[in-house]
Amino acid sequence: MSVKIINKNNVPVLNIDGKDTPLVSFFGNYSDVDDKGKKNTCDQIKMSAETASIHIHSVIIRLPWNQAEDSQDYREVDEIINRLVKADKQTKLIVRFHSCQVETFEAGGHDGTDPKKNFGDRYKDELIKSNRETIDHISFASEIWEKDLLINIDKLIRHFQSQAYRDSILAIHPDNCEWFYPITFDCVGDFSKPMLSKWREFTKKKYQSSESLSDSWGKDFSLDNIEIPTLEERCSEEGSSFLDLEKSRRIYDFNQFYNELVADLIIRIGKTIKESSNNKYLSLTFYGYLFEISNNYKYGTQQSGHCALHKVLESEYIDMLAGPISYFERWDAGETGGGYFMCPVDSITKHGKIWIQEDDARTYLKQGGKECRAASNLKDTINIAKKNMANTIIHNSGTWFMDLNGEGWLKDEKIWQEINSINNIYQALFEQSKVEQFNSEVAVIVDEKSIYAMDANHELMQSLVYKNRYFLSRMGVSCGYYLLSDLLKGKVPKAKLYIFLNAVDVSTDERKYIDNSLKKQDSTLLWIYAPGFIDKDKSSCKNIESLTGFEVGQFDNLEIPEIRMLANEKFANMEAKIITYNLDAFIPGQFPVTPEISPLFYIKNDCEVLGTYTASNKGAIGFKKTGTANSFFYGSPLLSTEFLIDLCRFAKVHLYDDTGSGFVFNNKHFLAISSETAGEKTIKLPQMSDVYDLTNNTLLTSQTDCFKIVMDKNETNYYGINFSI
Repeated sequence: MSVKIINKNNVPVLNIDGKDTPLVSFFGNYSDVDDKGKKNTCDQIKMSAETASIHIHSVIIRLPWNQAEDSQDYREVDEIINRLVKADKQTKLIVRFHSCQVETFEAGGHDGTDPKKNFGDRYKDELIKSNRETIDHISFASEIWEKDLLINIDKLIRHFQSQAYRDSILAIHPDNCEWFYPITFDCVGDFSKPMLSKWREFTKKKYQSSESLSDSWGKDFSLDNIEIPTLEERCSEEGSSFLDLEKSRRIYDFNQFYNELVADLIIRIGKTIKESSNNKYLSLTFYGYLFEISNNYKYGTQQSGHCALHKVLESEYIDMLAGPISYFERWDAGETGGGYFMCPVDSITKHGKIWIQEDDARTYLKQGGKECRAASNLKDTINIAKKNMANTIIHNSGTWFMDLNGEGWLKDEKIWQEINSINNIYQALFEQSKVEQFNSEVAVIVDEKSIYAMDANHELMQSLVYKNRYFLSRMGVSCGYYLLSDLLKGKVPKAKLYIFLNAVDVSTDERKYIDNSLKKQDSTLLWIYAPGFIDKDKSSCKNIESLTGFEVGQFDNLEIPEIRMLANEKFANMEAKIITYNLDAFIPGQFPVTPEISPLFYIKNDCEVLGTYTASNKGAIGFKKTGTANSFFYGSPLLSTEFLIDLCRFAKVHLYDDTGSGFVFNNKHFLAISSETAGEKTIKLPQMSDVYDLTNNTLLTSQTDCFKIVMDKNETNYYGINFSI
């Protein structure tokens, strides 16, 4: 079997034995379930293959782990894989295994060893140590554990290649808590000996001498007294959302190191996979949850380990990345929301890698549980699957439909019949060469480097990155999601509107690039909250002005960033309307957001003021020309759908649906509408086109730029634009 990822029309495409294949698959749990769960998994593999022609399957195994060179026992692994191959003889398996949790060692083998004793003797000093307690998780910095892991991965792959099922393996997927540091809401960090050793190694490599180190960190530091920063040291004394880098460069350096350590580890594991398999198997990893983890870590996104995606994307040893569909809007409201990505997905595809959405939506067959609320019936289950898959299709990504615990979430022929219909649409796009680079008219930009400069607090990033997806997804057009580092490398396609969510730490050279590129385009730039506030070690209002062109001032105290819109032509529909900051009532986060923030910036009178803060009446939203670009300053960290819709109109972004009452998923040939309210909708197209209803593959209307549809609440419909199956 030949498996590779090739570039077609600037899109990474999975190619199996010479055939371009959309990566649509099923994940079934066979290892961590009872006999009933195993049967459910095999039954669903058969259903996916026979009913939906899906032959890519993801499965969890236990990685055999033993220190003795020749004593590995693969009987359990072979039993699982052979059973799944029997369920679908055409299967191509994504083999996933735990590589870091205690359970890996407790699972043991068939050779009579005592895995707990083995764990204690060899790894007792390799566990994560938080600021409060030792956590039952191997430190990512452990060289002992990593050496053993790489040896055991190499052995596993060599074993695979010696088996009759060797051509049934598609990809190797090491997992360990999805490669983020364990989420401990009241604790922070890893203060273990392995982490301290790696931190000292990083620092010595970066600064070379004590003199250079003290110049950056302060006179009290030298290469002989490097320690991991405490939680108290990571919190700003001034109550600011950002570090004072003149005093706290050490904290910034640690945040960078702490995240890059995980990325570098992932790359070394990927290298082992590629070399051990002689490039026969693809390398897959969880990573890059920038939009999601902003809600998970009480002491800040920078505690996660997921903020060095740029390094993983630059590696030749990683072929694919994966992560669950965002849990935003899924916990209390049921399986709602926009099928959000956890990652800047379009940066991933621009680097020639495939993102896989883990669709763990709870179907109507899910019973009990306190996690995401399940769909109430088959109809809702199908509409949720269609909505989630629509987002996957337009961003040229993959998916696996998941039955997490072998409960039979997808054990219904009617579900697989609908998935088959979706898969046929995606396959037809491939076969008709209509899969093209996703070029949205709106580019949403998120920055990793700015996260390193954050105070140990979750609130700001929760608003800027996590919650703003609520508004971005409902403005009537699909956005592209990119890293700032890729924008600065020229990897982001030209857009009509650029939205900078958290571009706080921007260097002088990066500012020059923006001046010489974006500001010389006929584009619209939306600068949110504190753009460019930091340049090297300096934080100032002048830095914001040098990046955005807006002269700003800073409030002296904590302020509520609530905004009242003023009368103006650009946002004529919003006069006197309030843009609130307190959204916990209808989009709650993991932690509550306090209404006051610091710092908060106001614009002075060198521009057209479009909105003011309700408490002070000082400028909150402004407009001015910067070069040939149209620039907007937006002082609050939290957007609004109505504001974005009017901004898109100003920027001449085409809106398919400007009501803000649902989700639009669009690319050149595929359009999906998912409604949050029942009733008639008017859908506008950017040009005269033939429109096909892809549900029954019939021509809906010919050569039109507008059509009307009547939809139920939470219904999702698919349309072909000059495209039919």
